[in-house]
Amino acid sequence: MISEPAVLLAHEGGAGKTAEMIMGVTELRRLGLVRKPAVVVPNHMLEQFAREWLQLYPQAKVMTAGQEDLQRDRRREFVARCATGTWDGIVMSRSAFERIPLSAREQQAYMDRELEQMREWIRAARSADGITVKKLEGALLRAEERLRAKLLRGHAGLPAGGAWPVRAGVPAGPLESDPGGFGFVPQEERAVLLAGVLDGVELGAWDRRVARWLTELDTSTLLTVASWIARSRAAGRSR
Repeated sequence: MISEPAVLLAHEGGAGKTAEMIMGVTELRRLGLVRKPAVVVPNHMLEQFAREWLQLYPQAKVMTAGQEDLQRDRRREFVARCATGTWDGIVMSRSAFERIPLSAREQQAYMDRELEQMREWIRAARSADGITVKKLEGALLRAEERLRAKLLRGHAGLPAGGAWPVRAGVPAGPLESDPGGFGFVPQEERAVLLAGVLDGVELGAWDRRVARWLTELDTSTLLTVASWIARSRAAGRSR
């Protein structure tokens, strides 16, 4: 863990993998190789992992974060505590980690790196035998769609104004023209957009039925309705 950028601890159950991880990140911090280590664990392991950390290092300052700590109105508080506190470690559940969005710039950089790797494979395929270029180009298009959807799913609510690096963002202000100028948007992506603006809203059976119906409409109509919802919720918070 000290000398490699990534490591697999593949011991059998009960062999001490948790202790190894805790001691490893503690040593990384002691050596100054990391400043504020964060450990993402399965949801059901959150309390156990934090407890074992304190059993190994009773004086350690460990911060824990579950999904409820990163609800929409508490995310800024959590991030501020992470940034300003002198924590020996931060332990968060996977659900909590997925609720912390990257900036639009970092998300775009991630997409660019992933897609550039596939483009490199295409360039190599043109000069060598093996899988056809056409198949790789098709895989590139599918990967691009998956990455867009994945980046959207990583955050339960979408920023207004298309700040996310996806083709279709939720319009931020009054619409003076057709917002659907993105061409075809897959139904899965339309569903994620709608789920983003409805984040935190309790839905009944009829609500969900209407939501499914909305995702089957054309992109322009869906974006218009999503924009109404987002602007209405933003106006309510500002009062």
